[in-house]
Amino acid sequence: TAGATTFWRGDATWVTPTAGALVKLGTETSDNESTADMTFDSIFSATYDQYLAVGQVCPSSDDVKLNMRFRAGGSSISTSDYQWVERSTHINSSETIAQQDSGAYNEGTFRLGAPTINLDSNSSIMNFTMTIHDPFTTLTSRGCYEGTCTFQNGGTSKQYISYFGGRTNTNMNADGVRFLFSSGNIQYGRITVYGMAQ
Repeated sequence: TAGATTFWRGDATWVTPTAGALVKLGTETSDNESTADMTFDSIFSATYDQYLAVGQVCPSSDDVKLNMRFRAGGSSISTSDYQWVERSTHINSSETIAQQDSGAYNEGTFRLGAPTINLDSNSSIMNFTMTIHDPFTTLTSRGCYEGTCTFQNGGTSKQYISYFGGRTNTNMNADGVRFLFSSGNIQYGRITVYGMAQ
């Protein structure tokens, strides 16, 4: 029957749409505010098994790396239980292309791409898209993540693209997440987290 949650299909029947959409859960922004981090608390739950995080951030200082930590009960989980690996490809102004690999086993944070970023709001903004899998550990006992990022290093003028991924080494049962640079602050940026309905 007709209603606010139904639509008229081509075969002349009223239908309720099925699940499978992205549901926006939260956005954090910094507009030249030099914020220490972008934190999302009480955002992970048993409602969703996967989450999409899309961001664009610029550091307040040079030679920094973008990190991510899970949170539980309003506190960051900084134990040495994060494992990550990444591969980056870059091109310089002479059009020389090179690659590098890096990673860490049992570190205190996840890394979103390993090359360092320099302060330059016009060129060194890092753009990333990633999926966070089961941080609330409703399916497995480990939270995982994987994604891609791109940025230009303002100091070397190298254009980077990286893909990365990892998992926790313990059951963190995380209900939140924190994004921060290895030092300094987030000068500009926006990060949005979506729940992925099944």
